[in-house]
Amino acid sequence: MANDIYLCFECGTKNRVPATANRIRAKCAKCKTDLFPEEESEKSSVTPRAPKGGTPPTSARTPPSHEGAGKAKLIIGLVVAGIIVAVIVSNNESDRRSPSQTATSPATQQVPAAPLPPAVFQTAGVIFNRTGASGNHPFVIVTSAGNDYFVKLVDSSTGAERIGIFVKGGQRLKVEVPAGQYRMRYASGDIWRGMQHLFGPGNMTNYQTSSNIFNFNISGGSYRGYTVELIRQAGGNMDTRSISASSF
Repeated sequence: MANDIYLCFECGTKNRVPATANRIRAKCAKCKTDLFPEEESEKSSVTPRAPKGGTPPTSARTPPSHEGAGKAKLIIGLVVAGIIVAVIVSNNESDRRSPSQTATSPATQQVPAAPLPPAVFQTAGVIFNRTGASGNHPFVIVTSAGNDYFVKLVDSSTGAERIGIFVKGGQRLKVEVPAGQYRMRYASGDIWRGMQHLFGPGNMTNYQTSSNIFNFNISGGSYRGYTVELIRQAGGNMDTRSISASSF
């Protein structure tokens, strides 16, 4: 037996209605709404008789159109669904953008200043001897009060560091160094911070070098030595010049 499919305009359920069935009695299987309200209304309504020789009166009541109502509900549902989808998409876009919007720009971040290396106590005298020989030649260093000094004697030919000496400001220090030909470099500053940092970064450490060659050798049966005054004075006989930290 052939069946027809009819859509309920109230809930949208599809209903099978036999072709031979009484459609006036057909109801939605889900919400029990009449599937053919127009036919039910047409059968139950009474049309007034027209008077003889007159025009039949027009009914003042128009049956409601369930089809139009169903379409209106469907359109409203689609609009509401569209709004919900738009809101969800908007929220997702906002979530994806929020990390970049709230992240702090690297340009505005303030890098804290690195702490200065701590002060290191250092006894005056020879700090290192890399010649492999013992010292026999006198070397006297005189400084003025104020800054302390770190003096290096380097090989005059290769520039290799041979002797390292620490001198307190205002002190006259005498040490003995091995024989050899050396050039002198020295650094000065207020607070000694160890071999790695010297007197501190930047302008906290002042670097100087001398063009003189110090030849510690034996002359006339005695050990030849030198006295150096690291004090700027008129008529001095040792030329010095400033150098960079990388040249020290």
